[in-house]
Amino acid sequence: MGHGDKETVVFSKVKDAFFKSLEQRELSDDLVEISKILETAKPNDNSSDFPDFIFDIGFIEHFQVTSSKETRKGAEHIKDKNIHDGKLAGIEKKIAQDEIKQVVRQEFRYPKHSYDYFLNSFKKNWDSHIESLSKYVQDYETGIFFIQYSDFALEMMEYFDDSSNQSKTRPSGIPRHYEDYRLSKDKNLLSFIKKDNDKLKYVIFLNRSQVEIIILSEVDELLSAANWDVAIAARPVSIEVDRYIPISF
Repeated sequence: MGHGDKETVVFSKVKDAFFKSLEQRELSDDLVEISKILETAKPNDNSSDFPDFIFDIGFIEHFQVTSSKETRKGAEHIKDKNIHDGKLAGIEKKIAQDEIKQVVRQEFRYPKHSYDYFLNSFKKNWDSHIESLSKYVQDYETGIFFIQYSDFALEMMEYFDDSSNQSKTRPSGIPRHYEDYRLSKDKNLLSFIKKDNDKLKYVIFLNRSQVEIIILSEVDELLSAANWDVAIAARPVSIEVDRYIPISF
């Protein structure tokens, strides 16, 4: 995937969110390293080549994943969202030209989403970029995959299941509900990505509102600390509504 303007804009968003999240935190060695990397990483001069961004001792490769159906034309959610955004741009243009006098309401109804679609998208894209990495001839110390999930269609709920192990101890505290998908809570995909910890050091995961840093060499520790089971599912119905109210002066 070429870095292009879109990747640069998203990368800038990640940097802003990451540095904001550090304001009230004590910095570990890994966070200090990632801070330096995000400050110094530059787009690859060869825009059609792997990776998207490079820094003095490594690289960052960016790709998107989806929980909607994917076809040869791409993800249904992204395709439908682009059509919706195009309509919004047309409305804004007409309002600016004083061609619309009344309130305008535009809906974007999400297409079908599922965790199975998400698994397929994640694994397919991951394996594809690992294959590209295998052809990368430059020496590096720190490899990073930067994964973006912006559908905001999956939610997660912790629960306790002792059906297969009656001696299992219930975790303390209250199970949490996450309104957006978090890679750090997904035991299935954490187990999947840890196989490549000899090739990558970090995964930066961005959902609609939060940045997560996964250290691949510490995935086993994450899995051991995950006492709650987690249910992951798409919301039954998701609709985004935009309303425009022309203002007269």
